[in-house]
Amino acid sequence: EDISGFELQKEQAKLIKLLPGLKPRIMLESKHGDIVAVLNVYCKAHNPDLIVMGTKGSSVLRELLAGSTTGRIIRKLRAPMLVIPESAEFKFPRRIVLASEMKECKNEEGFKKLTEIVKLFMSEFIILHIYKDELPDSKYFEECMMKYLEGITYDFQYKPHLQVAEAITEFCSNMKADMLSMVSHNENLLIKLFKHSVSAKITQQADLPMLLINEG
Repeated sequence: EDISGFELQKEQAKLIKLLPGLKPRIMLESKHGDIVAVLNVYCKAHNPDLIVMGTKGSSVLRELLAGSTTGRIIRKLRAPMLVIPESAEFKFPRRIVLASEMKECKNEEGFKKLTEIVKLFMSEFIILHIYKDELPDSKYFEECMMKYLEGITYDFQYKPHLQVAEAITEFCSNMKADMLSMVSHNENLLIKLFKHSVSAKITQQADLPMLLINEG
């Protein structure tokens, strides 16, 4: 723990240098044990607003699909998470895309948490649903979500495509999105969306920070 504590102090010094004039309040803690178990205990005790993690040398999707430590945390932890690939450039998130299954009405608490983060960043918010066959009836879905969108610049987008993951990636690229978000009440949502998309094209392009609200 002495070694990890020393490393944390070095990271603290880097953060302070990156944030001149802000004087951030940074608390350091070093814990021993399985990272998922330790984080679960910490989250229950402290109820953090957001957990921030980085991925090293890979995209978020590849980390998830490869069963890495980051992937385990994403699947198992029940807390809002911002996951940032090493390849991502720092940008203020002016435009956030939500990849939606149109089931957020069943998880309004998760959607509410997401919109609170969107408001904090004062971002444009695009709610994207990819459908394979017929354009879905979106009236109830949009009405259900509307009460959380007050004060947000938003847009609902419905796009046909046979490959959901590829469509999401292309949309984010075309819209110059700064962040991709998902709300899930099921730990397998991300796996389901991207399990057929391990191609180099998807994993290499999917280097956006991902904001994940997992309420399972």
